[in-house]
Amino acid sequence: MTLQEQIQKDIISFLKKHTGETIQMSDISTPPKPEMGDFAVQLFEIAKTKSTNPKELAQELASKDAG
Repeated sequence: MTLQEQIQKDIISFLKKHTGETIQMSDISTPPKPEMGDFAVQLFEIAKTKSTNPKELAQELASKDAG
């Protein structure tokens, strides 16, 4: 398993733990600009199922402990 694949699996586990939702590796992409980070996840569908704003969900997730 490559480091990139391990990080993607960690992202999937993190989202499952903190949202209860499961995403696929194909849902994780590379942002168009390097300064935007190494990975991107569209939170629109998860936010929709949680009846919340995607930006608010992203902020909430950013405050969570990855461990």
